[in-house]
Amino acid sequence: MVDETGFVKKGDRSVGVARQYSGTAGRIENCQVGVFLAYASRFGQALIDRRPNPKDGRSILIHATRRGLAVAKRMRALRMDRITQLFGDWDEAEREAFATLLVKFNASLRRSLAARE
Repeated sequence: MVDETGFVKKGDRSVGVARQYSGTAGRIENCQVGVFLAYASRFGQALIDRRPNPKDGRSILIHATRRGLAVAKRMRALRMDRITQLFGDWDEAEREAFATLLVKFNASLRRSLAARE
């Protein structure tokens, strides 16, 4: 889930401050707009939080919360379990052939995307 919110600002020295609509204020204001991310699924939710950058008070650092890290770890484990099940009856040669083709596919995809830029 992605959500944005506006922070009303009096000055113009913070990154992204401009006269723009702020849902928080309910009108056009001199403000900074922040985007917040959250992960949610049938297994639960994990928030991504923000904190001021200690080196530059005008910028914000984004980081996963403790719960976010725990959910990400759990999701990785579930994904690995699923992959293990999917490839359970493949022999080593089949897995290696698939891995080789997947590397080739990813390289082609990267080239294709880079050509669009």
